[in-house]
Amino acid sequence: MGTPAFYNDGAVPYGDRKEIIMRGATTVGNFVLENITVNRKSRKISQYDEIGGPRKRAYIADFDEGNAVLEIDTNGVLPQRGDTFTDTFDTSVGPEKFVISEVGQPESQFEAKKANITFDKTYN
Repeated sequence: MGTPAFYNDGAVPYGDRKEIIMRGATTVGNFVLENITVNRKSRKISQYDEIGGPRKRAYIADFDEGNAVLEIDTNGVLPQRGDTFTDTFDTSVGPEKFVISEVGQPESQFEAKKANITFDKTYN
């Protein structure tokens, strides 16, 4: 077992974030997200010549989406599909709003209550 830190200067980057999850204008709660992955996908457009050989290709941004493990708070409240949160995962992009599109409810012995979520960036 490791030795607990007796001093923390705040410079250690952690792989979790606290998020305020909203349902419309109402706060659902403050949740910790861990194991976060934001996927910034692209879409490929290919053009072929008259006999099917490669001619040229273009790439454009596709919809951003992600997933995370959400720690369920002590009152047992679980976010629902359609709930939102805003965060800055990439400073070059700035703040982004995400809508929760899927909520899993796994159960595990000897573990904290957590839920798997999938989220999608909103564009309006």
